[in-house]
Amino acid sequence: MQFLKQYEPFPYGISTLALAYNDYKQAQLLQILWHQHHIQTGETVVDARPAITLKDWAKDEWERGRRFELHAWTQFVPENVDPLALEGPTADVAFDAPTTDRFGHDAALYSYALAARLFHDALDEYRRHIEAYKTFSSVYFVHVDDAINGEHLMRADHDYLAAADAAGAERTRLLQSAADEYRAAMVHFALTVLKFYVDDTVMAEVYPRDPHTGQQYNRATIESSDPNTYLQTLRAVEEANVRYFLDPDTHQYSLARDPYHDDRQEYLTHIGRCNLRIRALLSLGIPPR
Repeated sequence: MQFLKQYEPFPYGISTLALAYNDYKQAQLLQILWHQHHIQTGETVVDARPAITLKDWAKDEWERGRRFELHAWTQFVPENVDPLALEGPTADVAFDAPTTDRFGHDAALYSYALAARLFHDALDEYRRHIEAYKTFSSVYFVHVDDAINGEHLMRADHDYLAAADAAGAERTRLLQSAADEYRAAMVHFALTVLKFYVDDTVMAEVYPRDPHTGQQYNRATIESSDPNTYLQTLRAVEEANVRYFLDPDTHQYSLARDPYHDDRQEYLTHIGRCNLRIRALLSLGIPPR
């Protein structure tokens, strides 16, 4: 388990995905260093597995953090539920709300910190893999963006909770960091949707134009536009979807005709959590920078 040493200790247990990461990393290095090759799996697949599994481990810690957070604030913790359903229940809880479960609070802090680190390390692994296998790089572009999204959100959630144990300048620093990270997460979640989950017809209708060239941005170039416009463009996309994806019989918006609805909904849910936390911080006089 040599590739897990850097992440020790594991005071709240270890994810099975961590064990998988260790095995995949061994397989990757056997291929790179000793030129051994799997008889059934291509070398690009073997090489990508550590990155994928690090991201999956990070998502597992993300879910564990949400469950610990529910425990900390004595809210119902469902046994079997879509992880997305865990985003809402504590989103509007004040950072310094009294907790009756110190274990849950500390465990949530641990999971969020570890998840942020794992997303960061996954990003490095993806970038290394993409550099090594440029022909297949587009397969992993959305994974790269999701790792960036996850790192921002986990850092924000960690600092928001950690501020409850701090005082004075340190509390202010943690709350400011949380505000900044929530804002960064919102903006990058929006960008990810604009790059991967918008219908071409809607894109052609609502994406802004480059003020220097007059050319309209598209999914390949939208990242070069002003980041301050990403959320505004996403709102325009949502409004256009309602107009464009109509049931021919009822002339009402049809979810079934919207090919990216479910994908976008996941990102919109995360944006909603960030927005609620930013509002709470704004009420304390701490705007994101």
